[in-house]
Amino acid sequence: VPLSFMQGKLFLLDGKLTAAEARLDWAFRTCHPHAWNNRRQILILLVPCRLRLGRAPRARLLKEYKLDFYTSIVASIQQGDVRNFQEALDEFRWTFARWGVLGVMEKTKLLALRNLAVRIFAAKKK
Repeated sequence: VPLSFMQGKLFLLDGKLTAAEARLDWAFRTCHPHAWNNRRQILILLVPCRLRLGRAPRARLLKEYKLDFYTSIVASIQQGDVRNFQEALDEFRWTFARWGVLGVMEKTKLLALRNLAVRIFAAKKK
């Protein structure tokens, strides 16, 4: 599990998101259920990776592992609310930088912009 975690982190920093997601997902699934801190550390990297790939985590999972700072970002992306996304990103910028996921989180802004465009297009169509 530690090797997969480190490989996933390296792939994430190199921008190889699908490889990072595969390694981190395997590490999370095979990590002992009672190793709460280890599972949380894996999720800290896995959530931004999956967000960038367009897959949002469930709110229950974020709450269970006390990753509430991702909740507002996930909601902003899903609603296409770019202003709230930027405010949440600015609020937790140093936290994301410390974990090494700031670059990935900044790139998820494109998903919020895409969802905003989809909502505008759907509103115009009606």
